[in-house]
Formats: sequence, structure tokens, C-alpha cells
Amino acid sequence: MPHPAFLHIGPPKTGSTYLQNLLWLNRDRLLTQGICYPARNPAQHFQAAGDLVDRGAIHISKATLAGRWQQLCSLIRQHDGPVVVSHELFSAATPDNVRTVVADLADRELHILFTARNARALFESQYQEGIKNGRTWTVEKFIERLPTPKDGSELQVGRSGKALQTWGAAVPPERFHVITMPPPGSPRTLLFDRFCSVIGFDTTDAVLEATRVNESIGAVEAELLRRLASEPGADWSPSAQFYLKHDFVPKFLAQREGQRRIGFRDPDVLRATSEQTRRMVALIEELRFDVVGDLAELEAAESATSTSLTSNDVTDAELVALALESLRWFVRNATELERKRKRFLKRGGGLQARSTKQGRLISTLRVAGRGLREHLSAQRRS
Repeated sequence: MPHPAFLHIGPPKTGSTYLQNLLWLNRDRLLTQGICYPARNPAQHFQAAGDLVDRGAIHISKATLAGRWQQLCSLIRQHDGPVVVSHELFSAATPDNVRTVVADLADRELHILFTARNARALFESQYQEGIKNGRTWTVEKFIERLPTPKDGSELQVGRSGKALQTWGAAVPPERFHVITMPPPGSPRTLLFDRFCSVIGFDTTDAVLEATRVNESIGAVEAELLRRLASEPGADWSPSAQFYLKHDFVPKFLAQREGQRRIGFRDPDVLRATSEQTRRMVALIEELRFDVVGDLAELEAAESATSTSLTSNDVTDAELVALALESLRWFVRNATELERKRKRFLKRGGGLQARSTKQGRLISTLRVAGRGLREHLSAQRRS
């Protein structure tokens, strides 16, 4: 009987970063139980998925990813036992991409793992993810782009529904596992527990504290990033944008206490996202997939009362206070950042280019900080 290959396809904003981090941290423990997480570095599954679906990222070009899917397949073939692969980019696969996966893993029993979340939470997370990646849209402008029940069939079920249909055609329903996102207040490890119940991993001695998650930010924090990116001349290089997202956001913005949740309150939007969630649940039931968790959790979370705020609720005083906090953070960390830059310069290559641009970004922020202090001083004098 062929060994199983568990392919987690996301989609984005469904706890995938959290799951991938725990899989990476537990890779040796997985192996002692006969399960291989085939990766030489934490980014290897992203690179393989990007190669397969022909997508790069802000810090890496599509050309750089060429051949990475076949490299991952080679690692999979080397293990005589179950393997687990995870990245949300797999949810963007076309039917041709899926056929490639099926052909390349023909000697395996392919299982698809899909983490399901309600549509409203997905769209709210996508908004702030766009902001962290340099988008300049307000909540209101973002909402205008959202699908409604009157849109075409693909939009009625969203990207999640499209992935369900595309990947669902590749395996029998009992090998398509829908793992529902636990509702607020659930045990913090419940999503990982559900995931591991599918792949057969006993978590008794596992690492259960993730060191990396895709952190959420509040309304004030998102509005600061949005205005920073909206300023004339704020066309950050990909490397600088990567630095903002992976250093400034998780190490400072996401750590602030008392953040005010950002989300949607418009009744029409809430009705549209509720309908999309309902359609996704109906599709999962129609296709008779294996459900780990409870589909009722998705609709219950969708109907929960929103207490979130939009960018219009953020005051200039809040933004000035956060801008000063941000400046102090950069000043406190400038020495360490400069040490990083010098270490990277010694290594050369792509790291050299990236560290140089980070140094330029720090210099730009210092200049901006001096300008902000002068502006505030002038206001006090007037």
C-alpha cells in the first residue's frame, strides 16, 4: 500500500503560518514517529508552491523559484513513510497544476488538507495583510472590491470555494480533509491538534508554542502603515517592504497592547460575507469531504456581532502618538540593525543588497522623525 502524502493547501489567512511553524519546530519529533516534513529550511514549501503555481513574492522573483517543486518532490521520494507538506499558495493551483502534483506524487496516496474559516474573518485579515504588504486602500475602498452574492459563480464561493472544487476533483472525498478554524475562546492548540489528528502525529511531547505567527494589527497601526505607504516618494523597494512586514510589524506594531480590532460593520457587506460562508459550507457538504471539527463553527463565527473599527475612526492624535512610539523603537534598535547590516555585508550576495536597503530605510525614518519633531515643535509655538 502506498505511503500517504498530506498536502495542506491553506488557503491564506487560515492559521497556515502557525501550523507551518509548529511543523518545522517538530520536524525531528515527526520523524521519530515515521512522518517526514521534507524541508531543509522553513521557506522550502513556499518556494515549491510558488514554482508550481508560478508566483513569486515581494522578496523573491518567480525566476528564482524555478525547479523548486521538483526539488521538494525529490525529498519526498527519499522518505519511506508518510510526508506532510504545507503552504497556502497551493490553494491558487489551476487544474493543470493539480494534475502535475497528482502525476509527480503518483506513487503516494495523496491527501488534501484544507483549513476553513468564515468569509468575513478571511476578508478582514486580507485587508490588513494588504496593508502590511504596502497597499494604500482604506477599509471603505477595500470593501468596494469585495464580491457580493450577485457576482459570478467563482466569486460566490470565493478563492476558498474555488480551491475546494479544483483540489476536490483530484482525490476521493474521504481523502479531502476540511479542518475548521476553532472559534474564539477555544484551547490555543486546538487547530494544531485537529491537523495532527489527520496526519497521525501524537503531540504528547510536541512543541506546542509557535515562535512565528502572522500577527494581527489594530485600526491605528494599520492606518499608520497605510499613510506611510501613501506619502509621496514612499515607493519602498521589495527588500525594504519585506523588512517592514517581517521586523517592524511583528516586533513592534503587533506587540502593542490595547489595539482596537479592525473589521467590517456595513450591513450589506456582512450579509454578503455571510452568504459566501453559507455557500462554502453547502459546497463542503455537497462534496461530502471529511470534516475535522464542526462546520457550524464557521457560520457561528460569521454571525458574531462585530465591534471593530475602520480607518475613519482613527484620530490624528492617535497617529502622531504612534508615530513617535515608532520613531523611539527605531532609535532604540538602530544599533542592532546596523550590526545586522554589517554582518550581511560581509556575507555578500542577495543579503548584501537587502541589508543596504534596510540601512537606507533606517536613514529615511530618522530624517522623517526629525521632520515630525520640528512639525510638532512648530505647532506648540503657534
